Amino acid sequence: MMADNQTIELAKLYDQRFRRQQKSNQRYLKLLFNDHFMIFLFIAFGAAVLLYERYAGQALRLFHSFLSVWLLLALLLLLVGLRLGRIMTYLEEADRLFLIGADGFLVSHYLKKARRQAMLWLFPVQLLFFLAACPFFWQAGVKSTWQLLLILFLQLSVKTFSLGQSYRRLFHQSSDGSLTVNWSIAQQQAAEQQNRRDRFFSLFAQVPQQVATVKRRAYLDLLLEKLPFSKAPEQQLALRILLRYEGGLTLVLRQWLLVLFLLPLLEKQAAYWPIAFLLAFCYLAKRQLWPVFHRGEAILWSPLLFASQKKRRMAFHQAMNWLLCPLVVVLVLETAVLISFPAAVAGGILGLLMLQVFR
Repeated sequence: MMADNQTIELAKLYDQRFRRQQKSNQRYLKLLFNDHFMIFLFIAFGAAVLLYERYAGQALRLFHSFLSVWLLLALLLLLVGLRLGRIMTYLEEADRLFLIGADGFLVSHYLKKARRQAMLWLFPVQLLFFLAACPFFWQAGVKSTWQLLLILFLQLSVKTFSLGQSYRRLFHQSSDGSLTVNWSIAQQQAAEQQNRRDRFFSLFAQVPQQVATVKRRAYLDLLLEKLPFSKAPEQQLALRILLRYEGGLTLVLRQWLLVLFLLPLLEKQAAYWPIAFLLAFCYLAKRQLWPVFHRGEAILWSPLLFASQKKRRMAFHQAMNWLLCPLVVVLVLETAVLISFPAAVAGGILGLLMLQVFR
C-alpha cells in the first residue's frame, strides 16, 4: 500500500510543482501589473502607436539596401518571441538524492510532461509575437499571405527544433541503449531558469534569496562629496539611498527617457497632451521611489540615527524632489522649444506642485 501511495505521489509530482510555480508567478504578476505600471504601459503603447502612424508609408531604408527599419523591428519581435518559452522541469537540488532510483519514472513520465507543457504554450506565444510583427512586415513590403504564412512556419519550426535540442540535452544514453537523466545538465538548466525568473520579478518586488541591488556609481562621488552630512543629514542620507539603490532610480530614468522621446511626437497634438504626460511622469516617479523609503526603513541604523519617522518621511520627500526637479525642468524646456511655451509653463507649474503636494 505504501508503495502504491508513493507511486501516486510521483505521478503527481510535476503537476504539484507546476501549480506551485504558477501560484507564485500569479502573486508576483499582481505586484508587477499594478495601476501605476499599467499607466506606464499605456504611455509606452501610445508612443509606439504615434511613432507607427508618423512613419507609416515611408520606406526607412538602411544605407539604400533591402534592409529597412520596419524589417529589423519585425525580426526583433520574432527573436524576442523565440527567446520565450522553455522546458521548465522544476527539478530541485535534493531530487538527485531522493529520486536517484526513479530514472525510469523521470524519463517516461516527469520530463515528458515538462516537454508537453512547453509544446502546449509554443503555438499561442509564437503566434502572438508573429501578429505583433505583421504591421512591420506590411510596411517592409511583405504583404503576401503565403510569405507571411511561410515566416510563421519557419518561426514555429525553429522554436520546435530549439525545444527538442533542450529536451535531448536532459538525457544521456547508457551502453545498453537505455536513457537516463543527465542530472548535471538538468539541474543546471532548472537553476538557470529559476534564477532568471527571480531576477526579473526582483525588479518589481521582494523575492526570497534575491537581494536588492545597490551600486556605488563612482561617477556620483564628486557630486556627493560637495553635499556634506553636516547640513541636513536626513536629506543627505535619503539622497544617497535614492542614488545608490538600483531599482528606484533606474525605473524613473527609463520613464523619463520615454517621456523625453515621446514629447516631440506630440507637436501636432492638442496642448493638454504634453501637460498630461508631464503630470503622469511626476506621479509615476513619486510612486516608484516611495518603496525605496520603506526598504530603507528596514535598515536598523536609519531609525537609530533619526528617531522621528515623520522627519524621515519628510526628508525622503525633499530628497525625491531634489532628484526629480531637474528631470522635470528638462521636460519643460523641451516642451517650450518643440511644442508650446504656454503648455510648458502650465505643465511645469502643475508638475512642480504635484511633486510638492503628492506624498
